[in-house]
Amino acid sequence: MKKIIVTVAVMLGLVTGCASHDYGADIMKALGDKPSTTKSQIEIIKITKIEKVEEPLKIGMTRNKVWSILGNPTTKNRTTSVYGESEQWVYRYRDLYIYFENGILTGWQDSY
Repeated sequence: MKKIIVTVAVMLGLVTGCASHDYGADIMKALGDKPSTTKSQIEIIKITKIEKVEEPLKIGMTRNKVWSILGNPTTKNRTTSVYGESEQWVYRYRDLYIYFENGILTGWQDSY
């Protein structure tokens, strides 16, 4: 239950986007002054500003570079043939499909 409350408090901060807001106070309020939550734990959770800069995908990137940008895919599908190895990475939450040939990004498909 605590994880859900903390996640909601953090997500509220992401949605509002306020850079000077004290999220630690929101988290303390959500958790209450429970003995299991120490002040140092709250300081670790406290967020004053979140900036996520996502690099655009480029044909020719390696699997590692794509992974560093998008993180773990929901599923990976691999095909091996006389021409080499091809992979499809599926990111269901983004409605995005990434295609590799021999470890190199060759294309992607998304909804628009």
